[in-house]
Amino acid sequence: MNMGAVYRNSKGFFAVADFQGLGKTYFSTDNDAAFERGAFYLVNGKVGWEFASGLEAYMYVNNALDKEYFTETVQEYGMYLVGQPRTVGMQVNYRF
Repeated sequence: MNMGAVYRNSKGFFAVADFQGLGKTYFSTDNDAAFERGAFYLVNGKVGWEFASGLEAYMYVNNALDKEYFTETVQEYGMYLVGQPRTVGMQVNYRF
């Protein structure tokens, strides 16, 4: 499930929030509980400005609640690929 909201005003300010919910997933063909990922959700957001010149600058946060989860497994070796932790940053883009 994905839900999001965007706010923009006439002066170029914008804010974005999104919520991603993922259900229980088995990463093995036999649904082994050791390779089960429980249901969880992620919250992301960004706030910034868009300028008439095509310049855009914003701050963002991904996985705002710092949820620990895995995205893949290698069952033969008992390995898990973990998802991104909370990430905070700034970005500047120019569109032409």
